[in-house]
Amino acid sequence: DLDLRESVAYADSASDLPMLEAVGFPVAVNPETRLASIAKKRGWLVEDFAKSPGMSRRLLPLAPPISTAVARRSA
Repeated sequence: DLDLRESVAYADSASDLPMLEAVGFPVAVNPETRLASIAKKRGWLVEDFAKSPGMSRRLLPLAPPISTAVARRSA
């Protein structure tokens, strides 16, 4: 059986409040203003990746594009 108290939910909108309230570990991710305010008041984790330091490094590809990798192996 699924125990919602041991579950995590991620959301960015206050329209997702019922889902966030149903789990033991709610996380507001890049939340709209209303959800950010509610989450902070309730002590929920708030992640704002748009402003996170080092985010540009996370967006860089971890491997070369497939076409480049294939071309190198063929040479």
